[in-house]
Amino acid sequence: MKLKLVKPKEFDVKDWIVSVLRRASYKTPQYTQAHKTAKTPVPVGYPNKRLKFLYKCQICKFDFPMKETQVDHIIPVVPVTGWTKLPDGKWDFNPIIYNMIEGKLQVVCKPCHKKKSKKENATRRLLNKMMELMIAKNNNLADWEDTLMSDLFPALGLEKPKKAKKRKVNK
Repeated sequence: MKLKLVKPKEFDVKDWIVSVLRRASYKTPQYTQAHKTAKTPVPVGYPNKRLKFLYKCQICKFDFPMKETQVDHIIPVVPVTGWTKLPDGKWDFNPIIYNMIEGKLQVVCKPCHKKKSKKENATRRLLNKMMELMIAKNNNLADWEDTLMSDLFPALGLEKPKKAKKRKVNK
């Protein structure tokens, strides 16, 4: 049997700080309050006799056992526009800390949370792509508008705005 040598992962300060903040956020009053507001008693005749409470998903409005729910930040912890850096080049953790500790929370089922996170991540990727296009094409506003209409609106589940028709003016 051959042993594989695994190269140790390089220590990433940003990831470490985010994981510490995430663990700390589980102990905030907002986290507990989110669970309390979503808690509903188990209906009579529910198959699992050990369960006492179910939790209502704030997106699809169905009831789930606690194992099948997650507490989600209504406003993403990492802004959709991405991380910001301070003038000295270091990461700015202030908005992340504020959103993680003070942000509004909701209880959602795992499938809804996955969909919401997927949509937020797609928006982040598209915004990054658009920023790269803006830089590469010297901030050509027409290219920005085309990309916005063709990529971002559908990713957010929005309809593309209809262009206004030119009116004929009777003289």
